[in-house]
Amino acid sequence: INAEYMGVIGAKRLGNCEHSVFFEVQPETHELLGRRLQGKEMVSARFPLQSGIAGWVVGARTAKTLSADAANDPQFDSSVDAWGCSLASSLLTIPVEYQGTVIGVAQVANKNDGCGFDDEDHHSVRIFASFAGILLWKSRLYQSLHEVSKSSVTLRDWMTKTHKNESDLPASPESVRGVPLPLAAKAAVKTYDFDVFKYWVTESTHGLLVPLALHLFEAAGVMDKVGVPKHLLQRFVNSLMTRYRRVPYHNFCHAFDVLQAIYLFITSGGIEQYLEPLDVFMLMLAALCHDVDHMGVGSSFVYKADSPFGMLSHRAGVRSALEMHHCNVTIELLSHSATNLLSFLSAADAQRAWRLLIDSIMATDPAVNAEHVAEFTVVLGGDGFDKSNPEHRLLVAKMLLKCADISNVIRPFDISRRWGQQITHEFTTAGSTVDSNLPDAPVLDLATNQIRFIEGMAKPLFVTAGESLPFFAQSLTRLHANLAAWQEIVEKNAT
Repeated sequence: INAEYMGVIGAKRLGNCEHSVFFEVQPETHELLGRRLQGKEMVSARFPLQSGIAGWVVGARTAKTLSADAANDPQFDSSVDAWGCSLASSLLTIPVEYQGTVIGVAQVANKNDGCGFDDEDHHSVRIFASFAGILLWKSRLYQSLHEVSKSSVTLRDWMTKTHKNESDLPASPESVRGVPLPLAAKAAVKTYDFDVFKYWVTESTHGLLVPLALHLFEAAGVMDKVGVPKHLLQRFVNSLMTRYRRVPYHNFCHAFDVLQAIYLFITSGGIEQYLEPLDVFMLMLAALCHDVDHMGVGSSFVYKADSPFGMLSHRAGVRSALEMHHCNVTIELLSHSATNLLSFLSAADAQRAWRLLIDSIMATDPAVNAEHVAEFTVVLGGDGFDKSNPEHRLLVAKMLLKCADISNVIRPFDISRRWGQQITHEFTTAGSTVDSNLPDAPVLDLATNQIRFIEGMAKPLFVTAGESLPFFAQSLTRLHANLAAWQEIVEKNAT
């Protein structure tokens, strides 16, 4: 039984009347969609939103009762009010609201006893209208989800195109377990000079990022403290790798690069003053997961393309749509028994782990930078930090991940430049290819964009972090060196 049917039948029974109409407000078309029973069938019709007493009730957000001679009321419109009723004597019209918005109107006509509607009728129908509002809202949400699931708009076609083929998937956990890591790779991955492009998604060495990731977790010294078995982490990382798309920038190489930056931050000395071992483990996990299943487009593109994902996010009021999606995929992976890394934790630790994982990933949305910087500065700027306070530790974790997410600005200049080319290519092609042999972007355009990015986004984050976290000193030095290099390119081109 749908919401509209319940609206018509419920109002008629509670109002003890001959006739009832249920109007649904259609803000997109500025109409009232009326429904009533005709025999045993539900019939419908559309009316202008401001028509009759029903339309007046929508605007006034208040009920109107006419105990007699309703048809002679100056606001009465016989084509709308008591629609389908040959003669309306008494009329009760009540707005149907949900969360402060009028989404419908319940209207009953001609009380059976002929005496007109009284306060008791008004009270009964109003209570019913409250429940009808909830039911109608849920019905709309269901319909929205149903429409989204059936849609086949442009972005969905594009998304299908960017999925991996089976031949593109990395090796199974069993096949990579015995692959020895070269000593040079194990040493290089612990430095700022590590070149992840040697393991690009088109390279035969790409699969080595799985054991390299495990090596970083072990080298960070948190595996044994948290109690997560290595084989389980390996299975999870391998599964996670297959869920990253082959897009130019937001692919598994970027995820690994962010993990490696987190490793550099937490091993620079002093992290134990700010985070506990479980915090560090979950932060490293968040780094690997933070862009899983990224489509190679920004949130604004998702919304503007009117994609199914964009529709759902808009209807649900989601602010950080892509980050929410990354969290959902991560939760899905961690919910499988074969890849549930949190199954070894106590209930309290598991809850804390989930909170840090989800909040850290959600914080990677650049749109929340300003509020996060302000909150971080208040707590870490003076002597207010308290390691025993999980909210304070969470602030540190979010700041570390936000900086790691854009850590290409502190890499050696040639590597930083290649990352700049990759993100530029992804933005201009909507993530349609993962070609590792890109033609050079116009040097001046790339330099100008990188200067804007560093000065507008990266530098404020790194400076804020560096003012409170002493182990950020080296990162700041590298950032300023790259900024100077880009500025020199612009100056040379100017002359």
